[in-house]
Amino acid sequence: MESLEPELENLLVTLVPGLANTWQGATADEIDAIEKVAGRPLPRFYRWFLSTMGRDMGPLEDSTRDCSAKRVLQCYSDGLVTVDRRYLLVGYETDESVPMHLFYDLDRPVRNDAPVLEMYMSGADPTYGFETFREKLAWSAFAAHRLQRLPQRCIGLLTATEGGRVLAQLAPVMSANGFIQPIATGPFCGIFDRSDSAIICAIAPEDPPLDFLVFRFGGASQGALRHLLGTIAEEAALSIEVQSWEPPLE
Repeated sequence: MESLEPELENLLVTLVPGLANTWQGATADEIDAIEKVAGRPLPRFYRWFLSTMGRDMGPLEDSTRDCSAKRVLQCYSDGLVTVDRRYLLVGYETDESVPMHLFYDLDRPVRNDAPVLEMYMSGADPTYGFETFREKLAWSAFAAHRLQRLPQRCIGLLTATEGGRVLAQLAPVMSANGFIQPIATGPFCGIFDRSDSAIICAIAPEDPPLDFLVFRFGGASQGALRHLLGTIAEEAALSIEVQSWEPPLE
């Protein structure tokens, strides 16, 4: 059967060799049950997610957050979360010290998906993270299985010095310098890869959009990263503030 998400699926199995042999999808009955809870058709991406890894995410599993169909349905059946037509639980946080669970905002569909936010079961303090669940999964997998494995990394801010959206100014410069975008994204998240380095950037979806993005950059050395950051700042007219290095510089 043809995949609903061929681009993302290709990225994930490339990042994690053998992944397709470890992830397990939810049953059709479980997916139908979640759709009944939602009270509306599930986003296409979420249907792919559930059918592909809704039982077991394999190496992509979050250490504390359970996104399985079984856990989601159990939370509703146990009354831990109230059925809400707008907000659908998609990830249960098992760490009781920070019980911010992952929800869809189904009232804001975008690109066959929807924004995801962290929120208490009570509905208090919603905090939006990514414009789509798809981008959250791709960003997290790329961070853990590509960027974190590069020898030197840094974290900081990219800010538009002359107005406009940061990603729109960044993307053509990255392309001109040999980077590819393994998946298409919206204006609030970017993933760029090259044989010797990688960069991810994101910001919570806001209206109007904020004029900066938080970035994580990985490469062979501090010198190589500084050179690339200098190129980006000059060619994209972006201000770059490096806030920390991993591992710390001596």
